[in-house]
Amino acid sequence: SDVVFERDITWAIENGFLLPPYGVTVDLPDLDVESLHTGAGEITDDEAAEAMLRTTTLNATVEAVLERTASLSTIAFGASMEHCRQLTESLVGLGATAEMVVGPTTVRDRTGIYHRFRNGTTRVLVTVDVLTEGADFPRCEAVVLARPTRSQSRLVQCVGRALRPHTFEDGRVKERALVVDLVGAGSLGLIVQTRLEPDR
Repeated sequence: SDVVFERDITWAIENGFLLPPYGVTVDLPDLDVESLHTGAGEITDDEAAEAMLRTTTLNATVEAVLERTASLSTIAFGASMEHCRQLTESLVGLGATAEMVVGPTTVRDRTGIYHRFRNGTTRVLVTVDVLTEGADFPRCEAVVLARPTRSQSRLVQCVGRALRPHTFEDGRVKERALVVDLVGAGSLGLIVQTRLEPDR
């Protein structure tokens, strides 16, 4: 009935297993996260997608990715497959090397996309609910949060993609991880309070 042992992100950072994140919050025009979902629980996929696909919001998201992540290897977490598609096409149209990984992306295509990201050929991976867990990309130096959420576990999973240590081909060592927060998710915090559910 009690938690007797656990390790949190703070411990992992302090002991060198993960890198410290540093955050940049960008206010997007026409995005009022508080008004998206008035009930309890998580913001729905439809609500998130509708908000992020507004033209001014989409354009500002593209601008934030290009300006804030510069030359960093980046994973951008979008709100829907259509949002990811438009975001990827806009980035490519402006000269960024970006590719999209979503649910229907075949295993063969994913293999190629992941290889190009891992060797630095592709700078930005755009995804929705595919790379939040079980994805190992130590090269990732930055994450962009472009999906409104009230879920702390979703936030931790997304941010975690950039926290792994890495040494690049030229000998440069990744020292910290950039988190570009476009949706105000940073207020949720990264320290998850473990809670045991009583037996029923």
